[in-house]
Amino acid sequence: MLKHLGSIKVKLMILMLSVVVLLIIVMGLLQQISVSRVFQEMDTQRQALVEDNILKLMKATDSAYRMLERPIEKESEIILGRMIDAYLLSGLPGIDLYDFYDADSGIDLYIIDGTNTVIDATYKTDIGLNLGQFEGVGEFLQGIREQGKFFSDRLSLSSVEDIVTKYCYQPTPDGLYIFETGYQIRNDQAIPDALNFGSFGDIISKNQGFVLSASLFSKYGTTFNEDAAEVKYIDPEYKLYYEESLSTRLPVTFEGTYRGQAALIKYLPFSFENAGELHEHTVIEIIYSRADLEATKNRITLQMLVIGLLGSAAVVFFAAVMSNRLLSPLKTLHEGIERVSKGDFDSRIVIRSNDEFSYIADHFNGMTEKIRQSIEDQQRREEEIRGLY
Repeated sequence: MLKHLGSIKVKLMILMLSVVVLLIIVMGLLQQISVSRVFQEMDTQRQALVEDNILKLMKATDSAYRMLERPIEKESEIILGRMIDAYLLSGLPGIDLYDFYDADSGIDLYIIDGTNTVIDATYKTDIGLNLGQFEGVGEFLQGIREQGKFFSDRLSLSSVEDIVTKYCYQPTPDGLYIFETGYQIRNDQAIPDALNFGSFGDIISKNQGFVLSASLFSKYGTTFNEDAAEVKYIDPEYKLYYEESLSTRLPVTFEGTYRGQAALIKYLPFSFENAGELHEHTVIEIIYSRADLEATKNRITLQMLVIGLLGSAAVVFFAAVMSNRLLSPLKTLHEGIERVSKGDFDSRIVIRSNDEFSYIADHFNGMTEKIRQSIEDQQRREEEIRGLY
């Protein structure tokens, strides 16, 4: 009998463990799905927050530069107006750029002819440069000739050195030439580092660990940077996504790599305020770290696994205790049956579990009492019969 009880105990343990394992698997799958969904939502929310902050920072930067540009526009309009007056008086031979040039102002002067070639400039590097070779520039300059009035463009990149520059234009009344001013925006300007196009990405990356890089790219795939030595170009592998965002003016998101690690890359369109069509639209490249999200997700998953294992151990302990409690009444019944089978009809069993086992014990005791009384009655009758004979 004890052997059978041991077998029942093992079966109960196996049954309870099977139930526990099944529950753990089901709960683990549900938790994994839940965690993945929560992390996806969290990742989306923090990306949206970063992107919203970047756009606000870009607008603040644009406004700061707009204030910087206004005095340059006014001074450029005065200089170009004086050059037009000299042109009307003496023609192009009467124009000596250095008569209008002030080295302390930082404003360079240019003369562009009908073929869109720089024929004279105080910034000697640009003399002889054919601007028509650059996409859209020929149409842009032709539009200025047709308007026939002073035009102040917003920030753009120097065609030669990729330096952020402020350009202003004034066509001659006959449309043969365009007089131009150019003012290079450098890091030494009185603008906070946080509002520099070249350093805002470093600030964002430092404050948001999951942001690996953030950069503003021009229409030609070159970063706006006040320091020409730090200018970089769009990755040729991702140029198609960049051009899609630039043309549709919609965000584009895709999986890629950054410095050898998996990354989520997003191109976010941004437009300069009051800029000409040629230089109005740009794209912000934001690179998010996949490793950061996966590390956090794995840490939470590990914590859940440890909690699950501890819970399983507690359930196993509880199962062992419960199996002993369940089998203890059976053991008591077994011992009572053994004593009765040996003729001990005075034996009684006590089970105080207040359940079915307690009910069985009461009936067992009642049955044993009836058997004892029956045997005593039988013995009396036998004694009476023996007395008669």
